[in-house]
Amino acid sequence: MNKKERIAVIPGSFDPPTWGHYEIIHFACYLYDKVHVVIAKNPKKTPWMPVADRLRIMSEDMAECHDEQVVVATWDGAIIDYCEKVGANVILRSFRNSIDVEYEQTIAHINRKINPLIQTLYLSMPPETSMISSSAVRELFDIGYYDTAEELVPGRVADYLKKRK
Repeated sequence: MNKKERIAVIPGSFDPPTWGHYEIIHFACYLYDKVHVVIAKNPKKTPWMPVADRLRIMSEDMAECHDEQVVVATWDGAIIDYCEKVGANVILRSFRNSIDVEYEQTIAHINRKINPLIQTLYLSMPPETSMISSSAVRELFDIGYYDTAEELVPGRVADYLKKRK
């Protein structure tokens, strides 16, 4: 009997990737056979890091710790379409506060209307990473708190930030 591969998708802008993002990815690897980390291109946002840099850094980091279990990709369409394309039936998300909850639930309801077979699951993260946001990292960096910003991101991202100073 062939067991169907369990595939999850973790979408986000990852601009820049943080320890919080990596925590979700690492935890997802315990639950799923394949994890697709999808750098979603949002036309409403001006990117802080080029998509190609985010893709390269995250691909290198994931290759080191999860070899072929994690696929890092970019996508500029609806995430539900990406899920259908790769055969995923789960979208993994996390939230930091009540504003995130409302937004995430709205998106999850819309996705279920489009394809009821694809569920959105929310992961609870440990306190030390759950409140880290890309926007906080960008803001700290932009106002000159480079060391603090670098503490909130993985090594390759920190190296990237150091070159940006």
